[in-house]
Amino acid sequence: MRQPPRWNPPDWTRKLPDKAGKGAGRTNRLRRVVCICLTIGLGLTTPRYAGAALTIIEQPVGQPEMPVPHMVMPALAPLPRIIQVGPSRKIKLPSQAAVIVKTGDIVEIDADSYVGDVAVWSADNLTIRGVEGRARLLAAGQSAENKAIWVVKGRNAIIENIEFAGAAVPTGNGAGIRAEGIDLRVVNCLFHDNQEGILSALHTTGSVVDIENSEFARDGGNGGQSHEIYMSNIRLLIVRGSYFHQGRIGHLIKSRAQRNLIIANRITDETNGSASYEIEFPNGGLNVVLDNLIEQSPSTQNSTILANAFEGAKNPIQELYVINNTFVNDLGRGDFIRVRTPTTAKVINNIFVGGGNVLVGPGQLRNNLFAAGSGGAPHVERPLFRAGAIDESGTRTAVDAGLLDPDHYDYRLKPTSPAIGGGSDPGFARTLSLAPVVEYLHPAGVKPVGITGPLDIGAYQHAGEPSFPAR
Repeated sequence: MRQPPRWNPPDWTRKLPDKAGKGAGRTNRLRRVVCICLTIGLGLTTPRYAGAALTIIEQPVGQPEMPVPHMVMPALAPLPRIIQVGPSRKIKLPSQAAVIVKTGDIVEIDADSYVGDVAVWSADNLTIRGVEGRARLLAAGQSAENKAIWVVKGRNAIIENIEFAGAAVPTGNGAGIRAEGIDLRVVNCLFHDNQEGILSALHTTGSVVDIENSEFARDGGNGGQSHEIYMSNIRLLIVRGSYFHQGRIGHLIKSRAQRNLIIANRITDETNGSASYEIEFPNGGLNVVLDNLIEQSPSTQNSTILANAFEGAKNPIQELYVINNTFVNDLGRGDFIRVRTPTTAKVINNIFVGGGNVLVGPGQLRNNLFAAGSGGAPHVERPLFRAGAIDESGTRTAVDAGLLDPDHYDYRLKPTSPAIGGGSDPGFARTLSLAPVVEYLHPAGVKPVGITGPLDIGAYQHAGEPSFPAR
């Protein structure tokens, strides 16, 4: 069923004139009262939109000198214009819609394949979404401005239910989306076989990019210079409920953002993946990595899983919180986490499986589980540290982490897992609570966490019944 249009609430306090304006008819003309039912989705950021269901009720004809009372006739902001795109529509291609859109429009693209159709979106406050399934944009050797399948220049864009595939340009950074505007929200989209999944422009330092319930597969290449997502020095990156896998030489997530919230995702390079870092924050920042499944493949290009500030701690705040994640190192060697001063990492309630050094650099290790896997068991090599120290407490060790089906990347806990009940209160990152509230739901999504007892270690709180199929 097609969703209702997204709409900003009206100003109910505006007063209507007693009489209609010139050319608008007399007071006995039919008037309409529009009743609006609003539903507003809440998340980590306050959305600018709400869903609006409209019911139009005819009001009786007014009597002479008896205008409809103001209180019954609220002033309504205009509804957004909906532009429909598809093979059977008047507008056949997304690129045709991109030329005519205006601020606040909604573009609905029928689920079909649009081969070689690329576009630049310049208007502000656009919502662009696939309907009746994902709209498939296949680059087929084409690119907008020699950059991407879509170049988004407008502010406050929302992109939903779109597939981006095959973006490539001679410079090696052809993207599904090139984010050149301020503020972008991407929901339920699929990016695969591109040189870059999403790439943000250098001049967007005030921007927030929010990626939700989306999938990135087999993006990257370009000698390791292209990644599944690559964010410039934007204000904030939020990634939640998304699935990153099988990168090509580059990183699964690379972000120079001033603040990064990476929450409840599956970031697993998997068989045939050759990504370098699973997560890199090259300039540090205020970074929270919470409730994620993170796996390094045997064919990785770099033996570190998560790296912070290794290209210079240039962001104004330098704090790293790594809380309630499950790390699996199928390479069997290297480093799980590497940080460079002045950052001090707080590494709390995580599962580490496989050989490798848990933390290189200064930080706090608290209530983590070290379990054997490929290459042996995790360890901490304190003699390596010259510029900081590690404060370690509450570490559990085990031969088996008690993961349900690790061969298929299902890292939920068995009832016998030594991670159950071993967690501690992770506290806050400034004003953000670090306690688990959601967990990843495959293939791309989240579900609420119900905690009735002590916290478990790792990305999942033990709940018994399977919440998603292995993949």
